[in-house]
Parts: sequence; structure tokens; C-alpha cells
Amino acid sequence: MMEKKTPASSADKALSPKKSKNARHLPARYKPGKFDVICGKGKGCFNHEGNKNFRQIVADHLVPYSEANTKLAKSGIVSSIIMMVRELSPGGGFIKRDAETGSWHEVGDHLAREKVGQTMRDALHHRYRSSTKSKKKRRQIEQAKAHASMETISNGNAEISSKIDDLNSKAALTNSDRQLAEMFTKANIEILRELNRLKDQRALGARTELDSLGQ
Repeated sequence: MMEKKTPASSADKALSPKKSKNARHLPARYKPGKFDVICGKGKGCFNHEGNKNFRQIVADHLVPYSEANTKLAKSGIVSSIIMMVRELSPGGGFIKRDAETGSWHEVGDHLAREKVGQTMRDALHHRYRSSTKSKKKRRQIEQAKAHASMETISNGNAEISSKIDDLNSKAALTNSDRQLAEMFTKANIEILRELNRLKDQRALGARTELDSLGQ
């Protein structure tokens, strides 16, 4: 009589030696430490102390990674990050909890490299977006200043200077592109109105002066 095989658990599948070098089961009562990187989704994983430390390690390697010219160089940086995490947490490392048994296991090199690569891409994307927003803010502020015209600035108009200062302060606290656009549009309109008011005022003054000379 043939012996019936027991289906492999999800943890056993994840630990397949063909796909997961250095993968291993952790002790039954293992608890994630402050340097363990929990592989998974959700706030619980994201806010775990070890994952926060891991993101800082990745951030420290962003510059050399982005400046690396070859895949081999980038791969070496990924390997060094994995090694660093495992040295900080020799009992764990890149870990995951089996949904069926509740036990923890080290996911192995394959998934660890995927985790590092994804975190690196996310960090670079966030850095690029932050840089783009910062440049956009500076460009819009310069555009707003340009609308104030050199003539008005040289005359030291307090009203327009005040508007520009207020705009700079608000822009520094705003991250929404839509709010920025609305803010600068409103400021530009107010500045242009003030310019037109000054022009009308000067024109009226000139006409008054001419009338007084003609009398």
C-alpha cells in the first residue's frame, strides 16, 4: 500500500532550495526583532521598526546605486544591503510569516533581492518626485516675481512685495500641485491688478499735472 503524501505548506513551497538559497525555518516562538525586515504588505510590515531601519539603510545607498553604471555594480550594492541586514539580525533577516501555520521563516536570497530592489526603486521615485516638486515651486515663484516687473520692484511697492513674500511662505508649506497652481494663479491676478492700479494712478497724476499747467 502506497503512503499518502502530505501537501506542502506555503512556507515549505517558499523554502524550495531551487528558488530560495539561504532560506530557512525560524524557531517556533520566533519574534521579529528591530533589525528584521518583514516581507509583506500592509501598515504592520511598513511600520515595523526593522523595516524602518531597512529603509534608512537603503536611503544611505541611494547615491552609489543611482550612480552605478553597470548591472553588476548595482547587484553588488543590493548584495551588500542584504548582507548588512543579516549581520544585524543573524537569527532572522528578511522574514515572512506563514499564513497557515503562523510560523516565521527567512525568505532566502531570491525574495530578499526583490525586496531590496523594490524598496530602492520606491525610494528613487520618491526622491525624483520631491526634486521635481521643489523645482516646480521655485519656477512658479520666479514666474510670480517676474510679473511684478522691474519698474514696480525698483519703486519699492510695499503691496506687491507683501504679496510675493506671502506667496513664498504659503508655497513652502504646500505639496499639492493643484493647490500650488490655484495659489499662483490667484497671486498673479492680484499682482497684475495692483500693477494696473498703479499705472492708472500714474496716468491720472500725469493728466492732473498737465491740466494744472494748462490753467
